Amino acid sequence: MQEDVREQLRQLRRLLLRPRALVLSLLFLALWLLFTHSLLWQELLLGLGMAVLATVATILAGWGAGIKLAPRWTWLLLIPALVTSVLRETAMIFAVLLQRLAGKRLRSRLATAPFHFGSDTPRDKARRAAALLLSTVSPNFIALDLDKETNVLLYHQLIPAPPSPVVVRLSGKQGKERP
Repeated sequence: MQEDVREQLRQLRRLLLRPRALVLSLLFLALWLLFTHSLLWQELLLGLGMAVLATVATILAGWGAGIKLAPRWTWLLLIPALVTSVLRETAMIFAVLLQRLAGKRLRSRLATAPFHFGSDTPRDKARRAAALLLSTVSPNFIALDLDKETNVLLYHQLIPAPPSPVVVRLSGKQGKERP
């Protein structure tokens, strides 16, 4: 029994010392800085502590639930497309808001986009999770469901437009994502 606990602690230590944990900590720190808008050393120190704590909590939650994801490092290259999408869609939402205030009716829609569901491998699970998370960051696009049988993504948009480039790149083509 005691040996099992030691082995689990060794596994957890290995997870926490992987490069992915460092990248996750840096992403959490970037979010902290984005929300606080401060570069004071006290804020940076607190943000670093919170980023490490959030990383440990995220890894513990996934490890405890037995969730194994294998994201690709190349998916970080999607960040510029995501930022561009957020800025473009924010402008679109403000334009619609002005039209709505002028009395025009909003024409939202439910739609589907092709999305290769894939298998239950850690890589495909990570691709699906990344697509759902990253597509929902943009204000005009809310991912609702991925259908395994029909290989489509169901989403809602306030302003009808093509799916986000991030979704298109992660949608897969014969089971492979396009970075």
